[in-house]
Formats: sequence, structure tokens, C-alpha cells
Amino acid sequence: MAEFTAKPLTVADVEEYENFASCRGALCLLSELMGQKKLRTVENSTFTQVRNYLICKMILRNAQRGGVLANMTSGEWLTGKPSKEDSRGVSVTVSKTKTGHKQATVLDFDSHLKSAMDLYFKNVRH
Repeated sequence: MAEFTAKPLTVADVEEYENFASCRGALCLLSELMGQKKLRTVENSTFTQVRNYLICKMILRNAQRGGVLANMTSGEWLTGKPSKEDSRGVSVTVSKTKTGHKQATVLDFDSHLKSAMDLYFKNVRH
């Protein structure tokens, strides 16, 4: 049986990711959306950049596997509760998870990630 030998992510790894062109493109679009009432049409590649950026930030923020995020529904996002860690953040309970205990997983979004997700849901995700 093969041994799993992946190294843990470091701060340097995250900083390197944030320097990639796709990450910068996602940040530029999210910055552009702030304060706009109507969004221009978003190309598929831009949609993918923003989605991937948000997924990476959510995984890093919550130390979860991607499956939990893939199972989060828009209804669960919209019914999120105020975060205990960040008064302007939100905590979202994802009920469909594949844990051994079959318990719901709570994802925490700080105010910055919540703002980005709100922009994504309102303007990018159709």
C-alpha cells in the first residue's frame, strides 16, 4: 500500500498562491464588484477563477476537505447564522457530509470571506 507523504501547507504556500495570475484576476473582479449595482457579463474563465479562489480560501479558513464545500447548498449559505468569532462573519451548517459520525459540519466565514461570498452569490453565480 502506498504511503501518503504530502507536506502540510505553510504561510509561504498561501502567499505563493495569492501571487498566481488566476488568484489576482479573481481578486480584481471581486474588487470591481464592490459598490456596483449591476455586473457586466462574466466569462466562464472568470467565473472559474473566482469560484476556485473562494474554494481555496474556504478550505484554508476551515481546514476541511473539498467534499464539505461541494455539498454546501445555496440554501445553507443563505440561512447562515452570525459567527461567534467575527461579528460581521457567518457560520454555515452543512448537513450533507461524509464523516464517520454523520454529524453536520459548521463552516466559519470571517467578514472578508463573507463579503466575497455575498458578491459571488449576488453577481457571479447565476
